Amino acid sequence: MNLEWLDLSFNLIEKIEGLEKLTKLSDLSLFSNNISKLQGLETLKQLNVLSVGSNKITDYQEGIQYLYKLQFPKLQVLKMADNPFYKTKEAEFKMYALAFLRKLKYLDYELIVEEDRATATEKHREEFNEQESQKNQDAQTEEQEKQMDPLLKSAKIDCTVGMIARIVREHKESKTLSYFPKYHEVFQPHDVQIEEFTQKFHHDMKLRNKEKTNTILYCEKVLNDSERQAEHESIALIDKFTSYRKHKFRELQNVKDPDHFDYNGFKKELYSQIDKLEDGLMEVELKLQESLQVATTNFTERIKKVLEEMRNKT
Repeated sequence: MNLEWLDLSFNLIEKIEGLEKLTKLSDLSLFSNNISKLQGLETLKQLNVLSVGSNKITDYQEGIQYLYKLQFPKLQVLKMADNPFYKTKEAEFKMYALAFLRKLKYLDYELIVEEDRATATEKHREEFNEQESQKNQDAQTEEQEKQMDPLLKSAKIDCTVGMIARIVREHKESKTLSYFPKYHEVFQPHDVQIEEFTQKFHHDMKLRNKEKTNTILYCEKVLNDSERQAEHESIALIDKFTSYRKHKFRELQNVKDPDHFDYNGFKKELYSQIDKLEDGLMEVELKLQESLQVATTNFTERIKKVLEEMRNKT
């Protein structure tokens, strides 16, 4: 949709939603509603003005972090005044907003002074740098996922790529440990060993997943072939009976002396062929059931074995 300006003020809105298709929206006012959390703005990349003042937002840091992570390239005007946090934390909020939303020109409709921005930047420098580092790591992870070997995804082990490094990075004491002089010297050999082990794990799991996929495809082929064979045999029996019936009724139409024709014998012979047809179709059905049972039993055993190997390997 081409809508560029939207005013939803004074509507008792509790949750921001339904804006996904308004990708050209540049000015959005949600002033004086019942919104407690910023969300639902992910697709509004053209947003220039956002007003969420006089709502029920209690955590300004969560709201600013949400906007920071979305990286709106054109957001220059933000109003969040008169939310519950504002009475006691106005100054802290403004410093936090200036530190993280560095493209803003107006905050609560007041022109941002560069001295205030510099003060805010210095005050939250360490936290900002940590957030930037995390954002870069997330971006790298996202890029890695895009370039991820599809076989790892198919085997459902793509989460193991960089897993140990991610666990170490997220551990609360890892940053402290990394300051020790011997940290990298001690951990580097283990990193190499872990990488070698992980690569072997990926190789083995991909082979087993390929075996699983081939087993499934083979089983599907066997089942489909059995069903097609049964269908062909059933059609052949029905066609044979249809041809016989047409022939017999043609004979009946050409009877020269109807008064002396053996109708009982005709009927008995016809019913006999019907019974043969039913027996033949039943035999085909039983044969199909037996084939399906054998195929599924073999499939279950093979898949169970492969899955057990994959579980043990994991």
